[in-house]
Amino acid sequence: MAFAEAEFAMTRPGKDGQPSRKQVLRDIYEQTGVLADELAAAPVPPDDTAYLWRWFCEISRGRQVGMGACPLLHGEVDVWLRQRGIVAAEWELQALRAVDSTYLTVMSREHENEIGFASALS
Repeated sequence: MAFAEAEFAMTRPGKDGQPSRKQVLRDIYEQTGVLADELAAAPVPPDDTAYLWRWFCEISRGRQVGMGACPLLHGEVDVWLRQRGIVAAEWELQALRAVDSTYLTVMSREHENEIGFASALS
């Protein structure tokens, strides 16, 4: 779950439609060749459960959004799995729900640690 929380925090859209922290750091790298320590040290999903991360990302693209992000609906997950012929184990479904809960928590936080191009270089 530590990977998911760190990834969501880095990719969370900035305040007032600004790009995410990760996008800003990538843009700086592309423009200057300077790779921020934070980006270089960004965690990667564990190999044995990386497929669950891919599932979550794909399912989440169809997420409903109202005044904020809405939880993934069981029916949406079920349809996505059935369309691909996947029979998920109960622990995999629990893992998807846990990642979704982490996503909703991170996305609901106030914009903290906002970053701009100038502050990212200092």
